[in-house]
Amino acid sequence: MALTISQRETALGSLNFPWNQRSEKLSTGNTYHFVDHSPNKPNGKTLLLLHGFPDTSRGWRNQIGPFHEAGYRIIAPDMIGYGGTNKPNEPEHYTPKSISEDLAALLDLLDIEKVTVVGHDWGSFMAGRFALWKAERIEKVVLLSVPYIPPSLVYAPLEAIVMLVPTFGYQLYLADENSTPVVESQLDEFLKLMYQDFASTSPPPFDFSPKGVLESVLKGSMATPTSAPIVLNQTEFDYYKSTLSSGKMTGPLNYYRTTHLRYKEELELAATFAHISAPTLWMGGDNDPVASMVTVEAMRLFIPDLEISWLKSTGHWVLAEEGNAVAKKVLEFVGA
Repeated sequence: MALTISQRETALGSLNFPWNQRSEKLSTGNTYHFVDHSPNKPNGKTLLLLHGFPDTSRGWRNQIGPFHEAGYRIIAPDMIGYGGTNKPNEPEHYTPKSISEDLAALLDLLDIEKVTVVGHDWGSFMAGRFALWKAERIEKVVLLSVPYIPPSLVYAPLEAIVMLVPTFGYQLYLADENSTPVVESQLDEFLKLMYQDFASTSPPPFDFSPKGVLESVLKGSMATPTSAPIVLNQTEFDYYKSTLSSGKMTGPLNYYRTTHLRYKEELELAATFAHISAPTLWMGGDNDPVASMVTVEAMRLFIPDLEISWLKSTGHWVLAEEGNAVAKKVLEFVGA
């Protein structure tokens, strides 16, 4: 599948990521690699940045600079399963409760009491759950691209969810353990599909979301367009391919294999009608297939103090597509 590589010049790659980074073993037993960058003129506040799938802490490459200049301390971990952080094989390490314990332990290690948590994609989901499991650590919440969905007392298997929301059909394949070797063997193709510019109109993105399509494409039984743009430039694409190659997709894919585990651990949250009480910003692209107007507006039922901000002519990858606009809006919100 030949796709057009973006010509945008953005800072990525080992040659241009000038933020302080380190690795530490947490009290939970996991070792996390993370950005820990303090500003020259600190304002006393910290932003905890959680990336999504398939990404690393470098997904925030366009935002860390503006955040740093505004006086914020930046903590941006490689989420578990990614980059320099532990990569356990078992899905139970990838549930929101387990990850919330890791994040709280990281903050304890760094002697940080409270943060504004900012998440994109799976990081958005985790940010919302961190705000539930560890509400005492939260000042504000920023959710990017993926709308908040509250815990439920009723189990909805992924198959049932896909029947209601067909655009989640691709997740059925990613949730299947048999997909791992296929994705790893077709990583170039997979990343080009994932990082498509969903706001593109000429040519339009290839829709891999319906059930069975992604599997057919990766196994070579379905043709894809000969050209479609992606949101990464060549340096960025090469970085992601390198960091996720050589059998490193089990961890990232494990997030999709936690549906029932999440349900079981969140019963206690659902039973108490837990909700995000902190001021919250949701921001996403108006051409993102993940974020429908209905699901975004429904968040108002579960988050009392919610601001919604749409990015026009923007797809799913808001951190890359509208990096400056995202940084500006987040800073406006957290500084309010």
